[in-house]
Amino acid sequence: MRAAFVLTPAESKRLIAKAVVQHGDIKMAMEKAYVILCEGSTDVMIAQELFNLKLASENFTCGMSSKGILCPSELESRSTFPIVAYKGKIVDIPYEKAIEDFHLETVIIKSGNAIDKEGSVGVVVSGYDGGIIANLLGHSVSQGVKILCPIGLEKNIFSVREAVRHTGGKRFDYSMGADYGLFMVPNAEILTEIEAIKILSGADAFHVASGGINGSEGAVMLSCEGSNDNVNKIIKIIEGIKGEPSQKGIRQKCKTCKYVNCIFNGKEENALPEWMR
Repeated sequence: MRAAFVLTPAESKRLIAKAVVQHGDIKMAMEKAYVILCEGSTDVMIAQELFNLKLASENFTCGMSSKGILCPSELESRSTFPIVAYKGKIVDIPYEKAIEDFHLETVIIKSGNAIDKEGSVGVVVSGYDGGIIANLLGHSVSQGVKILCPIGLEKNIFSVREAVRHTGGKRFDYSMGADYGLFMVPNAEILTEIEAIKILSGADAFHVASGGINGSEGAVMLSCEGSNDNVNKIIKIIEGIKGEPSQKGIRQKCKTCKYVNCIFNGKEENALPEWMR
């Protein structure tokens, strides 16, 4: 049996979040070790699905690409992250302590901003110290802590390695938004819509096209194949997530933003272009 679907970015994130809950390594970590859930628009849906938290997307990001510009989120709007859970229960300890208490089954969940056919992940960093991912990657590589990257196919690029060479905050002579770098994470396990569909139903999925208009910007077109039972199972799941609302964000006010290289830095709201307000 074969079925065709179009998933908007929000729908893809919900599908991926549901699959993360059913991932074998996450189940093991929830039973025996730590789950360290980082910030991000996909990760907030995982927090909702995995821990039944009533978090809003606008409170669970450090930054965002929104309204055609890359911006940091409003500091006052941010929730505390990463979320750290031990044996399935959220605990009030720093993620560094969780990593120091080494468990082979511990999993770090960190979504990304770019993936490629080689399996590399790119994470946009606009801070001045590499952000949380820089610290986590050091622990992951040196201690063998697993990183799971839930990420939609809308973020597929030709080469993360090549893209990294063309970023780096202060190397930009002009920046419409926060100047940034791209951090390469070569050792993460990627979980896209393709893996999500396999985990949730056993069906095989193929990414056949992308894009759209009128709310389908960034959407992915998928072909699913498998037994009648498997494909009907994923049909039911996808019918249940259709209409997932697009996510929102609260950007830092330009007047007080720390990214001084942005062309809008220091401007009052009424001085910004109409498309950005």
